[in-house]
Order: sequence, then structure tokens, then C-alpha cells
Amino acid sequence: MNTIPVIWTNDDITCGQAAEMRRQLEFLSELEVPGTFFVVPVRSIGNIDQDPELLDVLKEAREQGHELHQHGTRHTAFKCGVP
Repeated sequence: MNTIPVIWTNDDITCGQAAEMRRQLEFLSELEVPGTFFVVPVRSIGNIDQDPELLDVLKEAREQGHELHQHGTRHTAFKCGVP
């Protein structure tokens, strides 16, 4: 059987998104696909250091071999200027 190499990347993981992150990890685990996640530490509703559930999920991701990188400090909808 031929295989196609696949990787997964997702930007903007941030405070309040533990459930979404966990769902992605479960999906990737089923397919045995490595993920690279770009994390935004500061969000209007809080910072990731105030979200212990997300921190636990990020730790699990790292332990499973996924990559985590910082994606700026804050993130706004207008990265390239106001349209």
C-alpha cells in the first residue's frame, strides 16, 4: 500500500481552547499524524498561564511528539492592516 506523507499545522491556539486542542490531538492520534501548533499566549479573555486545562493539553501534545511554537504575543484579526 502506498502512503502519502502528511503533517498538520494549526495557528492561534490560545486561552479557552482546551477542548478544541484535545479534539485535534485525538484526531491526529487516530491517523498517526504529527502536528505543529502555534500558540498565542495573550488573548482578550485571558492568558494561557491562567488556563490550566489548556496547559495540560499542551503538555500532553508535547509528550506525544507534537511541536509547539509561539505565534506572536497577541493576535488580532488584522495582521496585515485593516481592510
